[in-house]
Amino acid sequence: LTKKAGALRTALASRGWLDGEDDGDALPDLKSDGTDDFGYLPDGTNPEMNGAIRHHQMVNLARAALLREDLGFSVLSLRSAIPGAGRGAYVDGAAMAGSLVAFLPGEVWPKEHLTNKAFRSQFGVDPNYHLSIRYDDILIDARRAPYTVLNDVRSNPFAIAHVANHPPEGMEPNCRTVALNFTENMALERKGLDRYVPNTYAREPMYLGQKALDRDVVMMHGFGLIAARDICNEELLYDYRLSPGANGTYPEWYSVCNEDELRDRWWSGNDKDQS
Repeated sequence: LTKKAGALRTALASRGWLDGEDDGDALPDLKSDGTDDFGYLPDGTNPEMNGAIRHHQMVNLARAALLREDLGFSVLSLRSAIPGAGRGAYVDGAAMAGSLVAFLPGEVWPKEHLTNKAFRSQFGVDPNYHLSIRYDDILIDARRAPYTVLNDVRSNPFAIAHVANHPPEGMEPNCRTVALNFTENMALERKGLDRYVPNTYAREPMYLGQKALDRDVVMMHGFGLIAARDICNEELLYDYRLSPGANGTYPEWYSVCNEDELRDRWWSGNDKDQS
């Protein structure tokens, strides 16, 4: 709640709407890394861009308030409570265990295209760990997905799972990943709900590829986060389950949450037998 209040104050100050503020030039409360309560790093040389970002942040705060009133919770992108993590995704309100709390936006790469050498070079650089792969080897690329700007084409305010962080050492994840299939039987387009699907295919699935094995006619493959327990006004944290790097090493900030799940995800059968 304190972080949301700080973000609201930042947005209002940008418009000069706080008591004692005569204009919109008031500087937000910046932390040592230069970010504000949204986790945004204002560009001192581009006031027009800053103004556009502030506008969308205010719209998102208003939408979140309406969603919380209707659903009991919403999600917001604010500065993470984890030092050095930048932005984080927060549940605003109370989400019960099992609730779908966020969608992962971005381009979807079906498994059959990932084996094509012509495309492999596109996945070499992922400094923010925004490449996620489902258990059926369908990859979601959220590297260029927005976290602030919503429009009539892509307008799902819950599509900020790519902002959620991995828990620091000593903390447990409060949500888990789940594969989502948007099927023909959902009739999303007929109901006008297709614009809330935050994904597009980078390459269409092949008729004889993974799509041929789907039980239903899948219009889009996706990824989401579900609450692993009841969550109330907390930052969303889920296990990234990173694949081991060279010599089995991980980034300095990364801590293993569940060794057994990590083995099941990345290690071969021979590796397990030798452990």
